[in-house]
Amino acid sequence: MKIVDSLVRNGFALVLAAVCLATLAAGCAPKRAAYQVPPGEAEVAVEASNFEFKPNLIQARAGEALVLKVKNVAGMGHNLTVFDPQGKSLANVDLPAGQTTEIRLPPLTAGVYPFHCDKPLHPSFGMKGEIRVGAP
Repeated sequence: MKIVDSLVRNGFALVLAAVCLATLAAGCAPKRAAYQVPPGEAEVAVEASNFEFKPNLIQARAGEALVLKVKNVAGMGHNLTVFDPQGKSLANVDLPAGQTTEIRLPPLTAGVYPFHCDKPLHPSFGMKGEIRVGAP
């Protein structure tokens, strides 16, 4: 019983020490300034994983530029291709595995802007979505 009590106390002491060290280390980390989105610009975080984008529906206001910060959490490369309402490509950007890529779209007019991953079969597996731009 003494051995069990000792192990429990030592285990608790180790966990407590680890929590204290982690808290101390976090306080020593350099502070980062928050990114300020310029007026007339909207920022959206998007996650690309195996065969899906989250969110796959993005709402935006007409006249705003759109900044997509796309984090590819998959173990393979993907792509994000955005089309305007007439089907013209606005952006075609590769998304390396494990990295975040920033995609800047110009101020958009009202309409639906489809997007997808251009890798073979990826859109048919669900890796697609749309940006719906409404009145400002």
